[in-house]
Amino acid sequence: MCPRTCAPSSAARDRGDRSGPADRADPAGPHGGTVGPDHSRQSSVLRGARQAPPTCAVVHQLGRSAAGRAAQAVTVYVDASVLLRIVAGERGALRDWRKITRPLSSELIRVECLRTIDRARIRLGLNDVEIAERRAALLEQLDAFDLVELDRGVLERAAEPFPTEVGSLDGVHLATAVLARTRIPDLPLATHGRQLAIAARSMGFRVLGASTAS
Repeated sequence: MCPRTCAPSSAARDRGDRSGPADRADPAGPHGGTVGPDHSRQSSVLRGARQAPPTCAVVHQLGRSAAGRAAQAVTVYVDASVLLRIVAGERGALRDWRKITRPLSSELIRVECLRTIDRARIRLGLNDVEIAERRAALLEQLDAFDLVELDRGVLERAAEPFPTEVGSLDGVHLATAVLARTRIPDLPLATHGRQLAIAARSMGFRVLGASTAS
């Protein structure tokens, strides 16, 4: 899959490729709804290691590119737990992984996954070849992701209350997904973490990869 771009935004017009202030993302209410335009917030998207065009342009480019591709393209917000199982070939990996044509996540996922691989080198005694293979597999997968920048808008939403208990990193992922949902209303969220799954479901997300049963 080739990298594609998508970003949450409240902008009403397309800036094209012109430079200028990034458009801003709508803040989300305590249950995932938008509160209204707030031009003090923004969410941009990284494409690999390069910053994407202004947010509004990214959103409209996504809409135009989607119109020219298969109508059944599947966009899913993916957290680090899902990607790590895929890369490591572990049991319990997401069964629907191959059906996802547009994986979306916070740029935080890159840090989480690379730190986990480095910890495995120390804790599990993996040799250089094994580590190199895992890193290469991870980076290859990430190349197909739309990575949302960890900006002020995301951090502010992550600091606000959620309906259920959620940790700091999970809060960043959930905040990113909530803001992305302003542009992708039916966005599902994939995680193997029960706490994030419960929080996401409480905010109306369809959750893949984890059970929230008691």
